[in-house]
Amino acid sequence: IAKIITCWGPKFAEKWFDGTILSNWAAQNNMTEEELEHWRATFSPSTLKHLADTNTSDPLGALEKIKHHLEVTLTDQNIAKHLGWSRTQVSETFSASERMKFAVHNRANPIGALKQVKDHLEMTLTDESLAQYLGWEEAKVRQVFTAYTRKCLAISYRNDPLSACKAWASGKIKITATNDSTRDNKLSGNGYTKLDDYMVAV
Repeated sequence: IAKIITCWGPKFAEKWFDGTILSNWAAQNNMTEEELEHWRATFSPSTLKHLADTNTSDPLGALEKIKHHLEVTLTDQNIAKHLGWSRTQVSETFSASERMKFAVHNRANPIGALKQVKDHLEMTLTDESLAQYLGWEEAKVRQVFTAYTRKCLAISYRNDPLSACKAWASGKIKITATNDSTRDNKLSGNGYTKLDDYMVAV
């Protein structure tokens, strides 16, 4: 908050967090009240705080970029084209909340981040790779590491998913479902950085 106050002043900061600027932004984009409510829900207080901290030069530009990513870059069709997956596979793999996190925390290149996740799922976190890294039998790997667990760790720890798998297997980090309908998840554990209730690699 201090950063945005320094750059834009206390009045802008107050309007940024009370939703006034978001409402004005929606009006400038000729949005309906229903659309405005959608974006109010999308840009949560924690997301607005993150954008304020990381985009002090142009926070409104960050809103526009995220909106573009959610409406264009991170659609099933576009992701499928870039990953070489079917639209069904994309839909079943990446929830709306996960796409939001890519749009917010990987604004410069969300598709690149998704490609990294794909590589981890198809190469880094295979039964054979995990068995070799952990010193386990592949049968045990298949039993312990579900597809959902591998996806969560691949998304949240893109820099080193194997170490994250080892930490998860030893109980140092946990995966907790927060919304079964959207397959959202939260990871927690010591030694990791938390952004918007989601653990991400640093």
